Amino acid sequence: MWRISNNIVWPGASHDANIFRNSNIHNKFENGEFGNALLLGDSRYGVKSYMMTPLANPQTPAEHLYNEAQIRTRNVIERCFGVWKRRFPILSLGIRVSIEKMEAIVVACAVLHNIACSMRDVEPPNEEAVEDVDSDHHGNVENINGGNAVRQMLIRNHFQQLYISN
Repeated sequence: MWRISNNIVWPGASHDANIFRNSNIHNKFENGEFGNALLLGDSRYGVKSYMMTPLANPQTPAEHLYNEAQIRTRNVIERCFGVWKRRFPILSLGIRVSIEKMEAIVVACAVLHNIACSMRDVEPPNEEAVEDVDSDHHGNVENINGGNAVRQMLIRNHFQQLYISN
């Protein structure tokens, strides 16, 4: 169970996009407090000027490169979360604490994980490999607040150049 504020509690089965939409960080992104910073999300997040999601039906080589980079980058983070949850089962069981205590627990887990890595501690066994996190949800992309324009600009300015130079 995740607690976002003192009034809102989200069950473990809630998708991260629902939790994000009701968070303070979402409001800060909506208000432009992070400038041109970008977040990566799966297709259940609506594409926005700050939230880059995969394309539902990539057509060009550059669009395919964008999707591959977007999904591979997110998969690294998903695998990291998986390692943390195996190392610290409290993160996957559901914690009923205040947001302040939850933040402290997550930070403590991060510090302990980094110490374990620096000490070359063996990672907990991976019972399930992380699959393509978008395999079921490619059709759910929205164009909100110019997000598609930002995504297309990234594809044009970066991934098209990669394709041309290779």
